[in-house]
Amino acid sequence: MQSKRNRYTTRWLILLLVTVVVAVPTAYMAAPHFRRWRHIHWLTSDDTQKRQQGLLYVSALAEDDDGVMLGAVGRLGVTEDENFQQIVWALQSAGRWQRVFIPDDAWLRWNELMADEADAEAGSLVAHRLADMVDIVDDARVIALLNRLLKRSEADVRYNALCAVAELAMSADNRIPYEKMIAGMTGDVEPMIVRHVWLFSYYIGLPIDKGPAWLGEVVGSVERPVDEDKTYTLEAMDALLRSPDAALRDVGCVLAVRDLDEKELEVLIADLLGDEWNEAVWSGAMLYGMTGLHGNLLTRRLADETDWLTDRMMRVGLWMRGAKRDGDYLPELMLAYMHTPRTTVVMALMHRQGPRGLEAFLNPRGEPADEFVELLEDYGWWRVLNYYLPEDAPRWHPTDDPDTRRLQLDMLRDWYLVNRRRLSTDRPAK
Repeated sequence: MQSKRNRYTTRWLILLLVTVVVAVPTAYMAAPHFRRWRHIHWLTSDDTQKRQQGLLYVSALAEDDDGVMLGAVGRLGVTEDENFQQIVWALQSAGRWQRVFIPDDAWLRWNELMADEADAEAGSLVAHRLADMVDIVDDARVIALLNRLLKRSEADVRYNALCAVAELAMSADNRIPYEKMIAGMTGDVEPMIVRHVWLFSYYIGLPIDKGPAWLGEVVGSVERPVDEDKTYTLEAMDALLRSPDAALRDVGCVLAVRDLDEKELEVLIADLLGDEWNEAVWSGAMLYGMTGLHGNLLTRRLADETDWLTDRMMRVGLWMRGAKRDGDYLPELMLAYMHTPRTTVVMALMHRQGPRGLEAFLNPRGEPADEFVELLEDYGWWRVLNYYLPEDAPRWHPTDDPDTRRLQLDMLRDWYLVNRRRLSTDRPAK
């Protein structure tokens, strides 16, 4: 009898030991998940202290923990706007408040709340974000929010909302709401806004028969071809291609491709790539990118190059012909480097990407680069611009009149904004 009882005791102890052996690691493994679950639920707690702990938990961990990020996103359906914005803050602190992670409903709700802010900058930023929502351009909530912004008292907010409408219009399956919003702004009290309304109307194909007199002149100037530029001698082109000014070298590249035959180009490019002056080599690399001539010579020069910037500029030339980007090299990133010949990189971007390469100069959602008009007029860079602009784009006509210059800049920026989505992909080498 005693032996039987001992056997039962032994079995019970073994079962208890197995349970402990299994349960302790399981509890240890489950603890972080329980802790996460608890803190995520505290995000919407009525207890202020618990809610604060939940928010700090998300702020600290959501950047590296997808489970925490997804849990916090799942609580964005909370009814109370203040609580909703607290969760937004926590995700912002963790760098996770990005549209790629956030459902459309929550993203639109946040923008609707921001649109109610009295700050004009906040309203303008909402307009910029709406312009990026091309995937739901026909959503009634997007249209309603744009209409709200167009009625704001601040001219800056109305202007940015108008630009967002014009940018989205060409992507909508149903363009009527967008066309109505643009047409409805012709009576705005701000003359600057009205000018852009009529330009946008022209570029998206709205009737302009009742437009202002100057609009007819604009249409005529776009349809008239630019007068033929004078012919430059080979010596003049060579001087431009070796200039210390990047903009003048760019003009020299365009003139050479425009006016020289293939044999002349071959001789010129070989001479430039073999030169001891870096600027001449850069021009040779650009001309290779524009023509495809002397690729082997460029590759051999690149293999022995010791100057960092010259190495990069030669890689830009290869990229213009379709070469893949190196792991540590992106042409766009070169624009942030102080010694980069910026205009030359922009020209290369236009060659490969079309007018989208002008983004840095046009800055269509902000102010254009201060030096852009000076670049076009004083350095003759309008030749580069017109060379790469497509058929439907307004050409730049050199002029000394500041008002005409401003109008031409507005025309170019508004055309670009309307067509920005269409111009967003790389194009074959010219």
